[in-house]
Amino acid sequence: MNNILFLVILSLFINSIFAYNIPFVRLIWYQKKHINFIIWKGYNKQNENYFNFSKNLIKIGKKNNIIFNISISDNYNLEKISSNTILFGHSAGGYKCLEYNNSKLLAKIVYGATHNSYNKIKFANKIEKDRIPTLTMIGEKDGFLPSYHLIDEMIYNYKFNKTNQTVIRVNNTNHLCICDNKVGILSKLLNITDNNLDFDINLMLNTISNTIINYINLQNSK
Repeated sequence: MNNILFLVILSLFINSIFAYNIPFVRLIWYQKKHINFIIWKGYNKQNENYFNFSKNLIKIGKKNNIIFNISISDNYNLEKISSNTILFGHSAGGYKCLEYNNSKLLAKIVYGATHNSYNKIKFANKIEKDRIPTLTMIGEKDGFLPSYHLIDEMIYNYKFNKTNQTVIRVNNTNHLCICDNKVGILSKLLNITDNNLDFDINLMLNTISNTIINYINLQNSK
């Protein structure tokens, strides 16, 4: 009760200070939001490859009043979905994420994968878009999946009124920064190389984490 009284008095005090220029000042309380965040990994990636990304997301989340409970999955299956669950998929895990349709999910977020709506990606099938709010991201410097594929998704979303679909090219990030820039065996065999491998990985993770958090805040405001 004393805390509430203090806040009321403080609010009146602030209002009185700014009364001349600002007729109304409102104190805002930001309630912390808890998010269960499940990561579906890329092909042949280890759990520890996603530890730095997880730590980065947790750190930036706290600054934005979002508490992330992060799980890194070893398989592409969810037996039970808790409330406030976001499914995140990277690379191959991203395609599995987009295929997974469960209305209990708060949202789906993928990095380095798309629905391949116009069948232009040779190694992936077209994935139909469901009604779950979905954020599709590709890094500007992605050496595996060029970011111009997002243009197809934007056109498709506009043409078929897929208002639950959000598409973002993440500036100056590559494909592998999510997993500590660990190059897989398949990439070596196919001689596929990523870009920005000498760029500060923490800067790239910061950009991705902030993009995710901005998306979550946007969904909360709807």
